[in-house]
Amino acid sequence: MIPPPNQHPRIVRSRIGDAEAVAQKLADPQALPGFRLIKATERTSVFECELPGSPGRMVIVKTMQLDRLSGLAKSLFKRTRLMRQWRGAELLMDAGIDTAEPLLFLRGARTDQGGVVEALVLEKIEGEDLLHVIARGGLSVEQEHALAIGVGEQVATLVSRGIFNRDHKPSNVLAAARDGDLSDLAIVDTVGIEARATDGTRMLATLCFELIGTDRLPRRAILMRACTSFCAGSGARRKSVWTSVRRRIDAHGDCAPEDDPLADL
Repeated sequence: MIPPPNQHPRIVRSRIGDAEAVAQKLADPQALPGFRLIKATERTSVFECELPGSPGRMVIVKTMQLDRLSGLAKSLFKRTRLMRQWRGAELLMDAGIDTAEPLLFLRGARTDQGGVVEALVLEKIEGEDLLHVIARGGLSVEQEHALAIGVGEQVATLVSRGIFNRDHKPSNVLAAARDGDLSDLAIVDTVGIEARATDGTRMLATLCFELIGTDRLPRRAILMRACTSFCAGSGARRKSVWTSVRRRIDAHGDCAPEDDPLADL
C-alpha cells in the first residue's frame, strides 16, 4: 500500500480552495484509517475517502511511487502516469465530456518508504464500470439498448471534439446512472486521452477487446446498436465502420487480459 506523501508534500496542481490544508490532512498518518483501499499493486494504490474539510464529499485518491531515475525524469517532463491522467481529465472537461474532476495533485516523499510519491485526488462519481455492468447481466432489453446507444454516442462525441482515448476499454468507462439511465457515461481513467483527430473505429474496437477477453461480448444486435448510434452522431457509414472495427479485432489477436478484471465477481 502506498499512502499519500507525508514528507514535504508539494502542491503541483490544484482546483480547490485551501489546498495546503487539504494536503497536510491527507498526509497525516492519523487520517489513514479513514482511507478505504480499493486496489493496490507494488507501486500504486487507489483509495476512497472523505475530502478533508468537506464532510460528505467523497473522493478517489490515486498514489504512485516513482522509480528513482525514470520516474523522476518523467516528472521533470510532466509525463508520469498520474500527471497524464490530470491533463486528460482537463481535456475532457474543456470539451464538455463527463469525467472525474481532478482536484489536487501532490508530490513528495514518505518517511517510511524510499523514492518520490505522487498523489492525485479525484472527485468520486457514483456508478459501476461498463465491464462489470455487462458481466453482472440482468439488464432488460431496453437497458441493453440504452447502454449501447450511450456507448456509441460517447465515442461519436469524442471524435467530434477531436479527442482520442488510447485505452477506451469498458473498465475505464463508468455507467454513472442517474435516475436509472444507463446511457449516462463518464470516462474515469484519462491517462490515454489525447487531442487527436481519429475516425473512432479504434476506440470502438478497444471497447470490444476487453469484452472478448473476458467472454462477455454482447450479442450482435447490441453491438450493431452501438455502431448505429456512433454513425448517427458522427455521420460515418455503418458498413464501413463495422468492417474497420472487425479488422482491428481480427488483427489484435489474443484479447485475454493479463489480470482478470472481473476477479471480484
